Amino acid sequence: MKQALLLPGWGMEKDVFCSLIEAFEERVEFTFIDWRGIKTKAEYEARVISTLRDMKDKVHLVGWSLGSIVALNVVNQVPEKVAGIIIIGGTSRFTIGDDYAYGWHKRIVNRMKTNVKRDKDQTLRSFDLAMFSETEHKQGYYDQFVQIRNEQFQGDSTDSLEVGLQYLIETDVRNILPIIKVPCLIIHGEEDGITPVEAGKFINEQVGSESSIYVLQDTGHMPFFTKADKCAQLMREFME
Repeated sequence: MKQALLLPGWGMEKDVFCSLIEAFEERVEFTFIDWRGIKTKAEYEARVISTLRDMKDKVHLVGWSLGSIVALNVVNQVPEKVAGIIIIGGTSRFTIGDDYAYGWHKRIVNRMKTNVKRDKDQTLRSFDLAMFSETEHKQGYYDQFVQIRNEQFQGDSTDSLEVGLQYLIETDVRNILPIIKVPCLIIHGEEDGITPVEAGKFINEQVGSESSIYVLQDTGHMPFFTKADKCAQLMREFME
């Protein structure tokens, strides 16, 4: 059985992947990384590397959003453990600057850090709203996600969430892309309001290995949630 290691986005937990897991119909064994309680930026990579080294066989590394940056950052550190890398709603740099325009201004992310301290729940709600396209909101996916967050998420500390935002501000893995040697699959929503679709296209153009990208129409930042069957199909084909 194929194995996959799933890396979630900022403020997210493994239950966010429930629709994707169901779509796979037990054809893949999934392991999840948990970002809760992160104390330093280096801990993101350390958690993934430690988990990979404990796994018996090669795995497909699946990174979503913040998790995509972590995945790209570790893939060359443990090449003997990674069969391929799948990037969903991903980016190699979250903030704009240095001739890179496919992200957020640092001042906006810094403002989020301030807002997390003042009102964590409201900050998370605003971020959640931005993850879905207009079509997906009309289809009720945001409401479905909120129910999962309220009923199944354990929640994270303000300090840990701040570390995650600082990671997004500072981390830039663009220089790693040309030296990645494992196959790469990129799945991106055309209407992604968190990481622009151009960020996914940039990875596809720059990565040094065999790479393919699929852009899903009327789709926001969570294609594995709103287009679970299609994402599962693409991932299965890639992993096989």
